[in-house]
Amino acid sequence: MRAAAFPVPRGVWIILALTVLVLAVPVWGLLPEVTADSPYWERLAPRLFRLYVKDTLILTLAAGALAVVTGTAAAWLTSACRFPGQRIFSWALVLPLALPGYIAVYGYHFLLTEASGLIVWLRETAGTDTASLVEENLRYVILSGILGMVLYPYVYLTARASFRRQAASVIEASRLLGRSATVTFFRIALPLARPAI
Repeated sequence: MRAAAFPVPRGVWIILALTVLVLAVPVWGLLPEVTADSPYWERLAPRLFRLYVKDTLILTLAAGALAVVTGTAAAWLTSACRFPGQRIFSWALVLPLALPGYIAVYGYHFLLTEASGLIVWLRETAGTDTASLVEENLRYVILSGILGMVLYPYVYLTARASFRRQAASVIEASRLLGRSATVTFFRIALPLARPAI
């Protein structure tokens, strides 16, 4: 059953349209700058564009995978399993949502500062090529880990709601038919929760 729709007066639409136009003025001011020819852009674009796309893809895939795996596993454990402290974990796993982005950046800076001793040691023992490779990959690992841990609560909340909404009879039937908890999770609970995840 759909909720009743209330008509919006014409004056409200005009005010909204004018507000959007006023808010779009800075974008219109930047358009000539973005589309103008620049000798710097021609030199920087090929190299930087590939680098930025590569970094973005690596971080997006790694952080997304970590958030999905962590959030789904935590949601299943807190909604389907019984263990000491389950009630505390069920709400404590949402706390990373309260972490502002700049605090996460401080964590990234702190971890890279702490890892600088490892990089110096590697440079002295294994050479600069190995140290540079480890430093570049360590940057991806640390950033992906921080982003994954800050973003997994979004997956956790939706997956937990889906796991709790699933019919207990379906999961119990699977267990009564001799399926293990792992098989029940991967064959029944996970496919049912896939849209939420």
